[in-house]
Amino acid sequence: MLDCILASTSLPPSSLFASLLDAFPNLIKDIIEEDGKLGRDRCNYLTSLVGALCHLLKKLGANNNALQSFMSISFIPLLKLVDASDRELLNQIGELFINVVIETNSWVVVEENLVPLFVRFVGLSAEKFAANLIWDLCNLTERLLLQSLEHRSCTIHFFLPIIFKAFVSYRSFEISVHGQKQILLRKSFLEEIWKCCRTLFSLGTLERRDAYNVLSMLIKRDW
Repeated sequence: MLDCILASTSLPPSSLFASLLDAFPNLIKDIIEEDGKLGRDRCNYLTSLVGALCHLLKKLGANNNALQSFMSISFIPLLKLVDASDRELLNQIGELFINVVIETNSWVVVEENLVPLFVRFVGLSAEKFAANLIWDLCNLTERLLLQSLEHRSCTIHFFLPIIFKAFVSYRSFEISVHGQKQILLRKSFLEEIWKCCRTLFSLGTLERRDAYNVLSMLIKRDW
């Protein structure tokens, strides 16, 4: 549909991207002012909007400024709003974002902007948002490790170091799922990573190489 709009109106992708992105803060504000909850209709709408923005980002190519704006105005505020228990929505949003990074080869932008943000929140891990962010990152990591070579590369070089840094300092995080307190344990996460590695070992040469890289990272950590 976006391509049809672009073709029929002669709008450049950058203009449509800017218009959609400008609408995002007001949408988030309205949700917070109403009840702060995301019903299924809102989730579907937000996913569609993020999907549209990501589609336009791919059309813009390696546009660092556009990706930075997307992260600060849309991606990060949405992560703060989504409940940690809504794994389906978190996975959808995360996968849309990662696909943009892979297709536009924008790893440097992620490293310079998103990774320091995660690390900074780890340093404030007593706060609810930081704990839930680590929870989200753990779930996304387990999912991406079993996908394509590019997804595994992103996980190994960017996400796992952040998570390991957090778990070196803290063995557990208290998170809120549907208003109930739960504990994210380092031991449980490492067990899930080991299961992923076992699966990778049973696949091809590249998968085994990545599994060895992950295990090497684990061994080198001062737990």
